[in-house]
Amino acid sequence: ALAASLFAQDPGQTRAASIATNRFVPADSMFVARIASPASWQARFAKTQIAKLLRSPSMAPLVQQVQASFDEMLQEAREEGGVDVDMVERFMSDYRGDIVVSMQLDPAALAASMQEDQPPPVSFVIAMTPADGFDLPAMAAMMQETAERENGSELRDLVVGDLRLRYAEGDGETPAAAMPVMVDGHLVMIASDDLERDAARLLANDRRWSGDMSSGSMFVHMNVQPLMTALADTMSENGGMMLPFDMGQLMRTMGLLSMRDITFDLDADGEHVLATLGVEVADTDRGMFAMFPQVAQKPRLLQLVPPSAMVFSASKLDMKPVLGIVRELWRSMEDFVPMTWDDAMAAFTEATKVRLEEDLLAHLGDEMLQVQNEIDPASLDDEDAGPAAMVAGTVMGLALRDGRAFGESLERALRSRGLHAGRKTEDYAGVQVHRLRLAALFEVEYVVTEDLLLLGFGGDESTKRTLRDVLDVRKAGDGELPAAVQKQVAALPAGWSGLGATAFDVVLRSVSEAVRVQAEAEGGLPPEAEMVFETFGKVADDLRRLGIHQTVSATYT
Repeated sequence: ALAASLFAQDPGQTRAASIATNRFVPADSMFVARIASPASWQARFAKTQIAKLLRSPSMAPLVQQVQASFDEMLQEAREEGGVDVDMVERFMSDYRGDIVVSMQLDPAALAASMQEDQPPPVSFVIAMTPADGFDLPAMAAMMQETAERENGSELRDLVVGDLRLRYAEGDGETPAAAMPVMVDGHLVMIASDDLERDAARLLANDRRWSGDMSSGSMFVHMNVQPLMTALADTMSENGGMMLPFDMGQLMRTMGLLSMRDITFDLDADGEHVLATLGVEVADTDRGMFAMFPQVAQKPRLLQLVPPSAMVFSASKLDMKPVLGIVRELWRSMEDFVPMTWDDAMAAFTEATKVRLEEDLLAHLGDEMLQVQNEIDPASLDDEDAGPAAMVAGTVMGLALRDGRAFGESLERALRSRGLHAGRKTEDYAGVQVHRLRLAALFEVEYVVTEDLLLLGFGGDESTKRTLRDVLDVRKAGDGELPAAVQKQVAALPAGWSGLGATAFDVVLRSVSEAVRVQAEAEGGLPPEAEMVFETFGKVADDLRRLGIHQTVSATYT
């Protein structure tokens, strides 16, 4: 829906383009990709801020180096005389059509081949659509002549209807590949482990793939259901030889077998670059996918994002299915673990005086927030930081249905284990902030209100400041998104149920500085690495100057 709204054309043009694009995509294709030509990419993305970044002082030398390497490669080919370099250059500058790639696999044969550890029967079709201003037949002739010159004695003939195909035989692992041929104005290449079996089907007019391709710069579709099913069946057959549980059943429990299709679109949208990833799942046995409520509602916790956030995300997320997954997995492995699920839950209750599901998890809401500020590089080099260094500066929030009941159960559990004795508490922004050290290694701060559980991981100053920034926003009740992301958010279609943002300029600087600090402690960086991380800083400056330092993502369910 997102792709359709952004790339809609005149209905007649859309239908004509769809028929031409799908012409050489068989109906049983598991993988389909349509990629616009290099010249089309250059035209579509010319006005984006990313294109400006590639022309910026930080990136221009690298781009020029890549271009010089490409030009050098073409010059070598021109001198050797094996390729029509002029044709290649015309293709890069003049061709405005699409390149369509598809792959076909028999699901039943795929499962059998996986169990027998053999390559599966496979076929491929690559087609270039006709386009004004470029001579596809001439290009096909050039490619045929090159193949004949280099492999003439090894090529075989295959007649399919009125077509005569020249092809190179496969070697058991590599499919046989036919040389380019012109069919219905398209330049077409096919490959298969058995061309005599598949050629007519691959080139036919009927039984074509009926999916809708966007008209963007890139479209990818993959039917993952047969792959997941075959993988689960194979793991169920053989997994028990290596693992104490059924790996295929694990995949089913996780909901991987509910996956149907994955699609990806990429295109320019004004000055923005827009990528869309879609995952289609069944409406039953969804496992981990059941965590995503099917709603078009903005998360309330977005109102708590502080302006200083380097990275943040907030989404509608139901944690209850996680317990069901853990319970089912545990019970499937009860022959190999010290106690049953029921015994484990009873032991938890005896140790903490609360029931995990009824007294704690049942009070969780259906929203999650994560906020991270810039990390102090010195904290990563602190030997006393321990595991907390991995999550320094990170704060997580979970919505609560009944914060009072959750808080009472959590307090009872902490006291039952004596953890309250070393706890420190301070009042801040109208709430109590508690700080605990767990297992003498890991420090955590937490806040429980009537509708929120807030957790800060690590005792570093960055984490403490981030948690208090969230509390400041909560007390002020501003509810405004950081100004740096509002422009991108305003460009998104309505109906999202999750939103995230990453300040890439800050990330680049943080990574560069963290590596530098650690390298200095170990004797310094090599000159080449110093140059790379110096470039990171320059790119970060250009990202902010161009106003594209923030990348925003939205989730639609």
